[in-house]
Amino acid sequence: MESIIASCAKTPVYADIVSEHLSGRPFPLLEYNAISDMMDAMGEEVGLLEKPAMVLKTSGSTGRPKRLFYSQADIERSADAYHALLGQIGINPGMKLWEMSAWVPFISGPLSQAIANRFNTDPDSVLFCPIIDKEDIIKSFRKVSKAGRSFDVVSMPVLFYYILSQVIENPDFLKEIVSKSFNRPLPRPLISLLARIIGRGISPSSIEESIASTRYVISSAAPLDPYKDIINRLFPDAEIIDVWASTENPSMGVRPPGHEGFYLLIENIVPEILPVKEFEESLNNPHHQMITIPMDEWSPGDKGELVISRLGDCLPLLRYRTGDDIEVLKSFEDDPGMGPFMGRPVVRLLGRTAEKLNFFDPEQWGPYHGDEVHYADIEEVLSKVDSIRWWELYSTKELPRRLTLTIIPYKGNALNEKEIVTLLLNNINEATRVFHIAQALGEFDLILLPPESFEGVEKDIEKLVKERGASRVKPRRLFTMGNINEVEEHLHRKYSRQH
Repeated sequence: MESIIASCAKTPVYADIVSEHLSGRPFPLLEYNAISDMMDAMGEEVGLLEKPAMVLKTSGSTGRPKRLFYSQADIERSADAYHALLGQIGINPGMKLWEMSAWVPFISGPLSQAIANRFNTDPDSVLFCPIIDKEDIIKSFRKVSKAGRSFDVVSMPVLFYYILSQVIENPDFLKEIVSKSFNRPLPRPLISLLARIIGRGISPSSIEESIASTRYVISSAAPLDPYKDIINRLFPDAEIIDVWASTENPSMGVRPPGHEGFYLLIENIVPEILPVKEFEESLNNPHHQMITIPMDEWSPGDKGELVISRLGDCLPLLRYRTGDDIEVLKSFEDDPGMGPFMGRPVVRLLGRTAEKLNFFDPEQWGPYHGDEVHYADIEEVLSKVDSIRWWELYSTKELPRRLTLTIIPYKGNALNEKEIVTLLLNNINEATRVFHIAQALGEFDLILLPPESFEGVEKDIEKLVKERGASRVKPRRLFTMGNINEVEEHLHRKYSRQH
């Protein structure tokens, strides 16, 4: 931490904060907007420690898009942190790799290429497909079709696995892309012609053959759950490795196959947890000095927002609020068999702060205040029912307040409403308490939708692909709406039926 503070003292962005700290004042917790406003006021030439090799951005899906500044050495340090862990899992030099990642201004491409370079010195072993725009996605499938090789490792953001499944399994996928790209209907012969032109050089059978013996699938950039069945279908014999990298910090954590939590890459960060109760107190008292839990005091069950400090050649981060909510599963890995994973804390990623239902604000939640529920809490319960394909939770601000859970099963599966309600009420986690309250107040609705309703979810994914291109795509599960009428209108519009 001392080296991070010394580095921060060299830039005007943090100089006053460090000076006040040396006078005995604790460091404040900083959010992106505060850092960005200071950078805008003084200019990059003044605020940065050195000229960046790349300026990376977020998609802005949770609000204001973020810009972070990196040197190539920053990216290489992050790749070093991942290298040992992936090697421990079983990814060895010489394995054939297909890497498909969004390029600058997004983090996944530069980081993935740096990691791949550490495992493969032979360029023929790596098919690297950087995605800059939508056309590059089509080009990458042409490259794979032409490559004529089998891949031991496939790595891409989870959204691209969805697109890959459509290319292999849906013969009308390109026609659908063409028809949706125009604001007016096109004659079917013209749609077929354009689809053949776009699909020239793409062989679904060749792509399927090239991934038939894949041993490891690496995912990143979004929660796995909406795509897990797709990945398992495409790669039935592969092990899934989940990489947690953010634009604010390229090296966050790795979740090995069969593990529930992420092992934090503490080589490059000093992590803390901001407990929910501290954040709640700050809402009631703007002068409250929020107290975090340092990593060496973490205990299993601790929950809150992850706060990090890290070095950076261009701009370090000091007590930065990531917006990622975590739960500590293990404060210290002590299993000698885990090799380089030993000594690391293990955490469950609960989701973004913006992806939870927060019941602390009485202006919004009334009788529910005092409780909150995360996406991960509900998923933990509903994942026990194999027939559930998708769920969403809707809440309302106005009276009469309602908590509405919609569930879509897989085709050929029936859902038992009583069984699901019992499951929700009897499992012990944060979600259970909220459903108990809603049930007791008569404000809980469970809507079981038919399997074909999943088409509405797929349309949402396609819309996000079209709007955000190669950036992060996170289909929403948690919704806050004004009243029950808005919920009903939304469900009718999305699923084409009256509820």
